[in-house]
Amino acid sequence: MLPEKMARQMYAKNREKIIQHARNARRGYFIVNFYNNYDVKISSEKDGKSEFSFIIPSALEFLDANFNKALADYLTYRKTRY
Repeated sequence: MLPEKMARQMYAKNREKIIQHARNARRGYFIVNFYNNYDVKISSEKDGKSEFSFIIPSALEFLDANFNKALADYLTYRKTRY
């Protein structure tokens, strides 16, 4: 399980890269994958090996809100599983 603090740090560290990708995206959305080894990858598909991921529309108005919702859902899901 990826700790909340680490996920937030990973997001903060990669936020500008995510924004740049969104500005250059040709599709209407893309996916940000977070891994247990503290790596973050941006892709057009969800990676089955990622610890958690979230979808970002190319419109960036809700970037932080989308991340916060995805993280809350992930943490809730992990708590109910274990």
